[in-house]
Amino acid sequence: MKLNRLCLALASISFLSLSSHAFAQANATSEEPAKTQEEKSKLQRVTITGSNLKRITVETASPITVISKEQISRGGATSLTEVLRNVAQNIGGQDENRTNGFTAGASSLNMRGMGSQATLTLINGRRLAAYAQPEFQSTFVDLNSIPVGAVERIEILKDGASAIYGAEAMAGVVNIILRNNYEGAEISGSYGQSQVGDGQQRRSTASFGFGNLAENHFNAYATLDVRQRKPMFLKERSDYLGTDDLRAWGYKDKRSLYTGEGNLYWTDKATGKFMTKSLNNNCPEHNLVPASTVFGPGTLGTACVFDEKKDGDYNAAGKTDRVGLTSRATWQINADTSAFAEVMVSQNKALVTGSYHWLAGQNGQDTPALPITHPQYPKELIDPVTGKTLVGGNGTVRVRASLKDLPGQGQDVTTDFGRYLVGMKGVVGKFDWETAAMLNESKVSAKSSAGLLKTPFVNAYIDGSFVIGGHGQNAELYKKIVTGSSSDFKTSMALWDAKLTGDLLQLPAGALGFAAGVEARRETLATHPDPLSIAGELYHAAQAQDGVDRNRNTASIYTELSVPMVKNRAPTLIENSTQIAKAYIPFQDPERCNDKFKQGCNTWSAYESGSNPGLQPETAKSHTLGIVWEPTSWFISKLDYWNIKRNDEIGTYDLSSVLRNPTRFQNDPAAVITRDPLSAADKAAGATAGEVSLVRLLLTNVAMTQVRGLDLELKGSTNMGEYGKLTEWFNAAYTHSYKYAPSRDEAAIEYAGTLNTPRFTANLGLGWSKAAWGLSADVDHVGQVDARSDFTKPCTLETEGYPDLCTTVGSFTTVNFGASYSGFAKFK
Repeated sequence: MKLNRLCLALASISFLSLSSHAFAQANATSEEPAKTQEEKSKLQRVTITGSNLKRITVETASPITVISKEQISRGGATSLTEVLRNVAQNIGGQDENRTNGFTAGASSLNMRGMGSQATLTLINGRRLAAYAQPEFQSTFVDLNSIPVGAVERIEILKDGASAIYGAEAMAGVVNIILRNNYEGAEISGSYGQSQVGDGQQRRSTASFGFGNLAENHFNAYATLDVRQRKPMFLKERSDYLGTDDLRAWGYKDKRSLYTGEGNLYWTDKATGKFMTKSLNNNCPEHNLVPASTVFGPGTLGTACVFDEKKDGDYNAAGKTDRVGLTSRATWQINADTSAFAEVMVSQNKALVTGSYHWLAGQNGQDTPALPITHPQYPKELIDPVTGKTLVGGNGTVRVRASLKDLPGQGQDVTTDFGRYLVGMKGVVGKFDWETAAMLNESKVSAKSSAGLLKTPFVNAYIDGSFVIGGHGQNAELYKKIVTGSSSDFKTSMALWDAKLTGDLLQLPAGALGFAAGVEARRETLATHPDPLSIAGELYHAAQAQDGVDRNRNTASIYTELSVPMVKNRAPTLIENSTQIAKAYIPFQDPERCNDKFKQGCNTWSAYESGSNPGLQPETAKSHTLGIVWEPTSWFISKLDYWNIKRNDEIGTYDLSSVLRNPTRFQNDPAAVITRDPLSAADKAAGATAGEVSLVRLLLTNVAMTQVRGLDLELKGSTNMGEYGKLTEWFNAAYTHSYKYAPSRDEAAIEYAGTLNTPRFTANLGLGWSKAAWGLSADVDHVGQVDARSDFTKPCTLETEGYPDLCTTVGSFTTVNFGASYSGFAKFK
């Protein structure tokens, strides 16, 4: 047995626009089968992600995982999102199936759980323009804009220790390598659907290439990738996935007061307790519940509730249509020089159906409490002598209803992506050189056909011409107030780079490699929200700010003998702008959620998140140490320790911390909570503060994150002679610690093992091949987590009165099987 030496080195690095960086280093990992020493000696040295120095993958200073084209095909993935979902170090990221937020159909990677903005995504080692529509104040590269059909391999640098990539690579780098050349023709297709029969998915890929570089000095190819998926609906899911009534599983009935029939509630003057009633007698019997189910003990009357999952059209995943074309042409000018051009264009359409329009009639909302002059105001609550209300407390009758006869609040998003590149490369003496110019654009058009004009709708509500729960009675009104809206967004990146690599001299242990390069790029961001949205005239849609048109220029020069030791991430264009994003946010209000008072246990408020021109760059240090053990020619194991610490982190304060510590944040302009006055009725019922009417959390250099853990990779290849060949693999990531300080003045909190931060993730696989046959099976595992999202806070379920559920959430395991046969001529 032998222990491979670690590749330790020093680096010299500088950036014109960024501060200098440095870091520690380790070994590389790869997904290819174990090779003999004789095979290794014949391997061609190539440029590996994380360095511009040419070497074989086991010699690099940072841990790298390589996912080959064969692995992508074997797993049956139809998109890059599906390929990278099973990477053990990927935790979260933007989800293409989101039905709220602003990024329907888009997806991103989140290495180590440090945020999509800390993971850099590249194509052939070069940057990409960010997805054009920001998710509040966060930007990312959309994986779904990159067709998977032309991908040759994916290299994943699992630490941020590469100054070549600069600011955005704190948590890691994903480098998507496309085919360099291709001859012939290939057509493939796939079909799939969910277990319940929805979500039908079709994918087709066609590739065609011609020209031989050695004989014709020319090669060109093109790959067309088409994918369609029909929507999936929550109501088709079984058990607790398809209902809001969770009593059968030991929890509470979470059905909503926002029903098509409508509900009223007020404070009874005699008893000081809440009273509720349905607005009409059309509520289905199975939806009539005691008011205490919704408002907690001591509430009187009955309520009509709505199961949004079971009875609505809420998408579990939206409808998507994608088409992408990737092409490359290469000209061999002479033995030492070649020129190349690359084109990638794609269009991604996503249609998502969300919740129905909802109506919250109470003071502080666009639609106020029900006017006493309204025709649907309960007559029994009006004093026949004085004509004044008999309601106690704040003297208002509140409304909860949904507009079920209108289409849901969905998103219709079209993303157009284009990448165009020309370049040359060659050899001069002992050195390789390459230069290229690139233009990359992302355009997003976000449309809605079911918006409501706010002013005429609110007026109709107040004067009674809108009938709450009236359904068909509102048909003529809807014709006047239903409107469409459209907002457009665009990002672009123009880039030029040049680099020189080679060996300076031979040392006893091998060649001393050298690389130097220069990069210049111009990034732009332009947003054009719908005029109605800017004017705040779309009911229940967040009011948009005026559009922005921003740009910045960045230039960098680097030299490399190995790798660096420190990094920073400058604020993005959207983070450094003056834009304010508005939306609605759900949360638990500790001042209005206790044993006696339940209204704040699951509440919503208007939300603003603002950018900040005064932001300073984040700083981070990354340390990695690894070992490679290869006791035989058919087995290899790799163990990496990693430690990443990020300071001056750009983000917003944790809302729950702000709500639990109002005194601490009361003079901080980055955290503003606006509340209505506490009514006497709410105070008597157990509330300690009025309802939150606005949450305003601005971006700031807020905190610190430190993450450390271990990655383990085992691979083997067993030749069984006439019985074929086995390939075994095991990849695991263990997060020993994930500490986050929610503000500069607070101690770091340990999140590893909490609800959203599993400590352990793993993938175990086995493949068998013999002649034309192939079989594979792999298991993806996410370890159990605590029921709390924060160890320093009370368990939410216990606060709501369900302490038995405050234990652990069990592990989650999926099993995938695959089979292939290639015995037919030119067919697999």
